[in-house]
Amino acid sequence: MLCYNSDGSDKLPLWVIGKFKNPRCFKNINVTSLGCVYRNNASAWMTQIIFLEWLRAFDLHVSGQKVFLILDNFSGHTPVEKIPDHIRLQNTTILYLPPNMTSKIQPCDAGIICNFKAYYRCRFNPALLQCIMDKVPEPEKVDILEAIQFVVPAWNYEVKPMMITNCFLHCKIR
Repeated sequence: MLCYNSDGSDKLPLWVIGKFKNPRCFKNINVTSLGCVYRNNASAWMTQIIFLEWLRAFDLHVSGQKVFLILDNFSGHTPVEKIPDHIRLQNTTILYLPPNMTSKIQPCDAGIICNFKAYYRCRFNPALLQCIMDKVPEPEKVDILEAIQFVVPAWNYEVKPMMITNCFLHCKIR
């Protein structure tokens, strides 16, 4: 899950969702040192349970500020009226975008996701080529740890604040 403010100066750590609670590749790995938050479920998709956990963490992250959180209407994003009472948002007001909105008003769709994926591929492709040269069977397959090692630096270092700002400007949100 990608989350950032409109000028890109505060990019939250990624939340990565995998299928397994303890993947084999995590053996002897301190999960808290991955540079992201790892959660799991059978489908490796955002669920309302994971979203509510993320939402609570988000509200704590912005403690002392009043923020406006813009979300799309993805089914894993719990509607405001269905957020349980025990998750009291102290700092966050949520706005859900209407269904079927185009990239004209969604900053993620206006270029942030594309930019992030491009930097991921810049890290993945050389590893893929090396696997091909080493004649590794199924060289395109990476485990969740390898994927995390590609996405975390792509998000933390490559996706620039100015690109995020430009996507918000393009969507006329700022």
